[in-house]
Amino acid sequence: MALTAMMKTTKPMVTRLILALLTCSVVAACSGNKETQVTTPSYTLIPAKKVLFNSFVDCNMAEVWVGDTFRIFPGKYGEDPLWGNARDLKYADGRHAEEAFASKASDFTEPTMPKNVPVSVSGLHGAVWFETVYQDSTDKSGKTLYAVYHNENYPATLPYNASTGEGYKNEKWPQGITGPASPAAVCRIGIMKSVNGGKAWENKGIFIEDLQGRMILKPHNTSKTFAGGVGDPSAVASGPIYTCFMANTAIPVNTTKRTITHKKSGAVSVSA
Repeated sequence: MALTAMMKTTKPMVTRLILALLTCSVVAACSGNKETQVTTPSYTLIPAKKVLFNSFVDCNMAEVWVGDTFRIFPGKYGEDPLWGNARDLKYADGRHAEEAFASKASDFTEPTMPKNVPVSVSGLHGAVWFETVYQDSTDKSGKTLYAVYHNENYPATLPYNASTGEGYKNEKWPQGITGPASPAAVCRIGIMKSVNGGKAWENKGIFIEDLQGRMILKPHNTSKTFAGGVGDPSAVASGPIYTCFMANTAIPVNTTKRTITHKKSGAVSVSA
């Protein structure tokens, strides 16, 4: 009886003692956690050697890991009545970024790209620049890639189509960058797919663009750059969501967005 009573009395005391010890431990751990302290980030600039890049680059440098290979995609491809047709979109490899960027001119390879189609045919119009390349996480080989590209067109390469609303009218069209007779471009954003690590690409289409009604025309547009459009995309894949950051060069209202569905990776959700 006495032993039972003592056990009943001791049990709550032991419990309170354990709780007190746990509380002290938590307080001590929290007070010693340096991550809770707010610090100001700092950086130091150090000298670096000048790097001579041995291929054409025009404000774009898409990069991706294909297995243990670091692959870069600089350059431009496609028809351009202002600057001429381009075959400068190429890729080069390295074990890491520094090695890939130091590639010799002979190390760059032109991938197989979809051909430009006539103005009356649905397909690839204008020139493209790969801005972001990402790997399909469902493909264990790492060779299925998607490239988000910047696309530029003119009334000559994509004339207005009344039945679809796509394309541009050559009326009050603003001046381009090379002189009074040159046209301004319109940028759009599309996506391509590769199943062999970027050596060949299939065009999956445009998923963000501005139509004729959003163009900024003469006499209001004196920029000598773009008549309108959205471009220069920088994209991030996070699970099933693909978020695209872009530059807007048109009248600031809702942009035409499309969702492209792929058989393996599912739908790509685009945020404008």
